[in-house]
Amino acid sequence: MAKKRVFLLVTLVMMMAFTVSAYAINYSGSGKKRGVTYNISKTGINSSFNAVGTTQLSSTKITNNKSYKIYVVATVQRIDQINETSNASSEEKAIDIGVQLSSGNLTRPYNSKQYDFYHYAESYASATKASATRQDTYAYTAKQYYD
Repeated sequence: MAKKRVFLLVTLVMMMAFTVSAYAINYSGSGKKRGVTYNISKTGINSSFNAVGTTQLSSTKITNNKSYKIYVVATVQRIDQINETSNASSEEKAIDIGVQLSSGNLTRPYNSKQYDFYHYAESYASATKASATRQDTYAYTAKQYYD
């Protein structure tokens, strides 16, 4: 009888763990964005993600959707596909509810075939950065280097 209770308890704990992780998001996407503006939005368990490209700038934004402080990371990278170099702008810190963190801006040559823009963001379940508490990860590549 004791073995059955232990088995049921372990099963219940595992089910709860899978239920919690089922809501986290691990998004990855890409699209051809030469000559167009874009604003790609996704929502996870505790944050919202925006990959933004205007006619002049590109940035990544992440917003805290929880009722407590969480740790977030936002990065945008401009990849020069011809010269095989890159530039990046990144920010990371703990933010309060409703606060949005921006990666900063990189210049975006709107019609150039030379660059791709990689947007990345992640959020954690607490106000500290620890891989065990990472919940949402987002990645989006805005491709401009294609025929």
